[in-house]
Amino acid sequence: MNEVIDQNPPRDALELRLQRIWEELLKQSPIGVDADFFSIGGDSMTALALMARVVQETGYQLPAAGIVQASTIAKLAVALRTASPRDRNDPIVPLHAASDLPRFYCVHPVGGSALCYLRLARELQDSVAFFGVQSPTIESNAPPVCKIDEMADDYVAAIRKVQPHGPYLLGGWSYGGIIAYEIARKLKAAGEPIGLLALIDSGQVYSFAVLLTMLRGHGVDLLSRLSAPSAEQLELFRVQTEPAKLVPAGADDAMARRIYENLIACMRGLLDFHLKPYDGEAVLFRAREPYVRKRRDPEEEWRELCSTLTVVPTGGNHLTVIHEPNVQELASHIRDALVERGFSAKPRA
Repeated sequence: MNEVIDQNPPRDALELRLQRIWEELLKQSPIGVDADFFSIGGDSMTALALMARVVQETGYQLPAAGIVQASTIAKLAVALRTASPRDRNDPIVPLHAASDLPRFYCVHPVGGSALCYLRLARELQDSVAFFGVQSPTIESNAPPVCKIDEMADDYVAAIRKVQPHGPYLLGGWSYGGIIAYEIARKLKAAGEPIGLLALIDSGQVYSFAVLLTMLRGHGVDLLSRLSAPSAEQLELFRVQTEPAKLVPAGADDAMARRIYENLIACMRGLLDFHLKPYDGEAVLFRAREPYVRKRRDPEEEWRELCSTLTVVPTGGNHLTVIHEPNVQELASHIRDALVERGFSAKPRA
């Protein structure tokens, strides 16, 4: 590994700043400007932390796809200098964009970021081109969208710019599964075929129960403190959502505030939205370990809405199902579901 990280030192001030951030986050030194972030220990959580640190310390706004498409210091410095506002407003984030594979679109959970799927994307890189769908407000000052119907309309339009016609492969974890479901309904109503709708431990009532459990951590109810001073709200939010890693380590207050506002908007959207029936199949990848005490069974929710529901148990609880060590099992189940529906994967090495 030392041969990989010790070569090619920084050539300018921006590369030097990026090198220092990488070394602090990855706890390695020195890291050369051509070392690949993910090959030397980076993952989805450190990628989120990197995004926060870059904004805070360099003054450059890092697009969510930046660390995926430019995973070395040298390439990232170029991407930062050439990034445009339009890049940051696009909800489609290519996490693995191989042109010869079917495209899979996975919608963000609460908080709005799609970078939580980085590890899942890497596990599925032999099977799909993996596109995260994230809230554009994570990287801008625009107010978050509260209405699920409007959000789904925006994401449908963005997906169809990448892929005008189906079959579409769609998915989402937790709250993201609800948006993916609505996207599938809208595309199917437009006459487009849905190849896979993957609901990763998701359900409307269930997701709301998970959020309430998470926000009542440490014996303090965040929702009851919404009238508290802004700084106090934000600090409480950081503490109570730490187990879910919604706010990346090193995030400044501006990014934490955007994630907080997106989460509150998502909760309001869940309360106001009524899911409609879907004339098609959904696959529920259900975490085996319960997270909420009185668990509202998500399987019951989806059986009432979908004409066909397939349930696949998978490892972990609601917060850990997409992270190590459970993500490999989840990816294996998704790969099997793709093959069963005619989307052949490349042979695994």
